[in-house]
Amino acid sequence: MITVNVTTFHSHYADANPKWIVREKRGRGTWIAEVIECPDYSGVKRAFTTQEIEGSNRVAKFWDKVQNEHETFYANLAIGSIVHYNNGFNQYVRCKVQADKQLLPIALVGEWRSHDLPQRMADGSIYNGYQVDKIKEGKVFQPNASNIWEHQHDARSTDPRGMTPLNFEVPPMTPEQEAKAALVRKVNHIQKICADSNMTPDGKLDIIRNLLDNKAL
Repeated sequence: MITVNVTTFHSHYADANPKWIVREKRGRGTWIAEVIECPDYSGVKRAFTTQEIEGSNRVAKFWDKVQNEHETFYANLAIGSIVHYNNGFNQYVRCKVQADKQLLPIALVGEWRSHDLPQRMADGSIYNGYQVDKIKEGKVFQPNASNIWEHQHDARSTDPRGMTPLNFEVPPMTPEQEAKAALVRKVNHIQKICADSNMTPDGKLDIIRNLLDNKAL
């Protein structure tokens, strides 16, 4: 029910999302509301429909509920306990609860794709992937509780709690792979030289000749 001088709601205006209060009823299903608690636009009035006002408040109540569930879930987590961030598609990040209720990622479990895991690049360097980098860096985070398997999950989803952590080790290169990687690094270096707009053509060629003669790179 919408009540004049009582009902409030939020709605975008210009570059803000101010709070409005209903000031009067204007025709069937139309209300005049005024901006409050927003210095830049305080006193601005405009018309809203009943559906717009009620819809705004329904959305606000939904997000309040989500936020309350989030805060309650984390408040009740035991320090040192293990939970699983759901990345979707049966891919999970195993995490350990810290004293400040942030989550420390410690392992990946589930059906991660090969390009999500550490792999050796053509130049011999190792690309870890986003999630593995976060694990190696020890970067804590606190995703919304709705993304934590232990808080809520589809009954059809796979239980990650007993899954074996995936191996992050990348095999060492063979002599043949090392030789190919050295060539790739040399080509990359030449491309970088060619792209340097601050060098003269003669200067570039001199460096490239020396580079090609250098077997160590």
